[in-house]
Amino acid sequence: MSQNTQPVDVRLMNATASLAFSGVFVLVCAAVIVWALRNPAFAITQVVVHGDPQHSSSVSLQANVLPQLQGNLFTLDLNTTQDVFEQMPWVRKAELRRVFPNTLDVRLQEHVPVALWGGDEASTMINTFGEVFEANRGEVEHESLPRLAGPEGESGSVLAMYRFLHEELKDSAMQPVALYLTPRAGDVPFFA
Repeated sequence: MSQNTQPVDVRLMNATASLAFSGVFVLVCAAVIVWALRNPAFAITQVVVHGDPQHSSSVSLQANVLPQLQGNLFTLDLNTTQDVFEQMPWVRKAELRRVFPNTLDVRLQEHVPVALWGGDEASTMINTFGEVFEANRGEVEHESLPRLAGPEGESGSVLAMYRFLHEELKDSAMQPVALYLTPRAGDVPFFA
């Protein structure tokens, strides 16, 4: 007897049973997913740091970043977590990857200071990309770094001018140690 020749009540009972089994299967799958999302075995408990960090250790990152993380291995928002890492002193860029069952793999790129930025009391520096960052100056030999200053957003152009002057004066006895960009005569930049 083929399926089309079965009585209507048998076909209806088979369809109801298939629907019930499908519903139970979906509920079991949902329960397993909810269990996995809430299971403490998947909580992030370890941060493995790669790259060549000179100022950011795995221990200090775990101590400072782990308490700020929201979620577990499956629910962690990597973009938000990346922002948390990049707000740490010395961290320029962070790339994150989940590692089963409870590890966050982090590849760090740190700022490399090339100049001090701002006044004597400021804790800001400029990295090799001309970006201003804030970190503890005591962690670098800042006495040998040049001092640069200028309006907000002009750090790249001040660094470029410093590099130009340094290159031009490399064969002379004089070397620039400071460069300041000040607005003058209707916002025309003036280097002092």
